[in-house]
Amino acid sequence: GKDVAPIRELYGPTDRYHATDGRMGAVARIYGNPYKDDSVFFMVTDMISDFGISAFTHETTHVNDRMVYLGGSRHREGTDLEAFAQGMLQSPAETSPNGDFKALGLNMAYERPNNGNQWYNTNPNDLTSREEIDHYMKGFNDTLMLLDYLEGEAVIDKQDKALNSAWFKKVDKKLRGANTKNQYDNVRDLNAEEKEYHLTSVNDLVEKNFMTKHGPG
Repeated sequence: GKDVAPIRELYGPTDRYHATDGRMGAVARIYGNPYKDDSVFFMVTDMISDFGISAFTHETTHVNDRMVYLGGSRHREGTDLEAFAQGMLQSPAETSPNGDFKALGLNMAYERPNNGNQWYNTNPNDLTSREEIDHYMKGFNDTLMLLDYLEGEAVIDKQDKALNSAWFKKVDKKLRGANTKNQYDNVRDLNAEEKEYHLTSVNDLVEKNFMTKHGPG
């Protein structure tokens, strides 16, 4: 019948049947070393949807990052698998429930209208070479850093500690486990001592690991 046709016609003959894990929208199966059986499985997420396309680019990043995007190199020490998938190489979906839209990213999947509300390149076909992608991403990062700098400077110039405590967050480095160097950023409100810091320049924000309230992305 209709329900078993996919198993009979595709997953059975290719030996790719898998049980559904309701906790996972989609998942990548990867090995310690890149291997021909690295795979992507969709469990609950509708692949033919706005978010499903984004999820596909996320999971295929797990499969491809070491072999393709990183040129055969390993992940940088101190980063975990999601640093590249969730952190940069997933094409952000406007309908994503995971907060990736409006974070750092590169659109390599969607053709969107250039309506003034886009955070990313609107059409991946406009980037036709490695050099163009490199130029775009450097400009993207430079713009975000400049805006962060100007915002931080404007707040500091007010010399208002109450404003500082409302506007800035502290970023703490956290390790994912006792026996790993993989880390993540824990963003929190300033504590009582930090609220009393006398901030005079953006350099103070850098040295104290402060960021603006808008989020790390």
